[in-house]
Amino acid sequence: MNSHLSRYLESAESSGQPEIPFKAMPDTPELRAVTVVPVAAHQEDIRHVIGAYARQTTYAGWRAHLFLNAPESEQDNPQVERNIAILKDLDLSEDDRPEINWTLTFYSRDGSDDMISMGKVRRDAWLQVLGAVGSNPAAEDIIGFSHDADMLRLSPDYFKNSLAVADNQAAHLLTSDVYWGIDEHDAGDNAVPALNRLAAYMGISEQALKSATNVAAVWDMAIGFRLGSYALAGGYQDASAHTETAPIIEALRERVPPAELFAHSGEFVVTSMRRYLLRAAAGESPFSHTDPQIGTHDKARGALPPIKQAEQQTRANFAAWCDEADDNNIRSIRRRFSEADGTNIELRVDFYEQLVNCGRELMRQAGNRLNDSPGAVLPVSIALAKAVKRQANVLSSKADL
Repeated sequence: MNSHLSRYLESAESSGQPEIPFKAMPDTPELRAVTVVPVAAHQEDIRHVIGAYARQTTYAGWRAHLFLNAPESEQDNPQVERNIAILKDLDLSEDDRPEINWTLTFYSRDGSDDMISMGKVRRDAWLQVLGAVGSNPAAEDIIGFSHDADMLRLSPDYFKNSLAVADNQAAHLLTSDVYWGIDEHDAGDNAVPALNRLAAYMGISEQALKSATNVAAVWDMAIGFRLGSYALAGGYQDASAHTETAPIIEALRERVPPAELFAHSGEFVVTSMRRYLLRAAAGESPFSHTDPQIGTHDKARGALPPIKQAEQQTRANFAAWCDEADDNNIRSIRRRFSEADGTNIELRVDFYEQLVNCGRELMRQAGNRLNDSPGAVLPVSIALAKAVKRQANVLSSKADL
């Protein structure tokens, strides 16, 4: 077995990590990538994830592993049964589709099964995969992609192009762009132009922040890593309540040269805005805080978010909320750099402000194109963020960042 992986699995076993049975994953030489999706089976619907994978232009070289999990108290939950039925039908299907492996785990903790951390869930999910593919001679260079069950879609060549980048760059981590979208089923017949604009501005401001800091954003639902790198970093940690990937990144920063840490795939993931919608519907800024803990029961999953209220509140507070997103990003720029290292922080802040102002003007020009259904608006939203990126390239050639 590969050195980093074998040591990692031996360490997990010796530390008393409970054995989680897994359905055998084909261990074939052509396996080049595995994507792992934790699914709160009692609250989340797996159809979006399956649909996103099914729309890939090629299924060659990669397969998915869905780690269905729920508290023991939810064993008879109808949503668990619906998800299993979908997967069993998929197992029997002869349609051309991606290879999807799945397991179901019920958790209990100290007599209370309500707060199993996302770090533990991801760790257990990846232990299943590492145990299944670790004997593959090329396992350390297999790319593991971490995704979420609230993913709405992927760029069509996500795996194909990501693997091409991994082949050409010896990076330990592979990043992708993230955009926010609204599930059209959630929106129903409701017009959501303000929410469409909020989703578009989130993409614009995120791109502006990346450009102003020269640092790729890393999201738990859109990160790839070589399996050997994952093992070298110690993997996901049980104690991580959110931003679960951060300990992996920090561990690798201490062990590998900076130039070998990240590569950008050029691809994107679209994830649901549900968590933001709940805050907006309550009249709270979607950018005012992050959830301190995502447990086994989460109000952002399951029931439809209050779309009408979220749209009304967003229409009333749109300008203030966008300003707050910018203020948060500018604080992030100031925290990231120090004048002592020779960085002109104010130049970076000005660069960010120029880019978001450009984005606001592009949104104004888009006009009615942002009034359509969320699915129809999504390509416009992505195009706006990419236009800001192009503008950043133009401006950066004239600025010494």
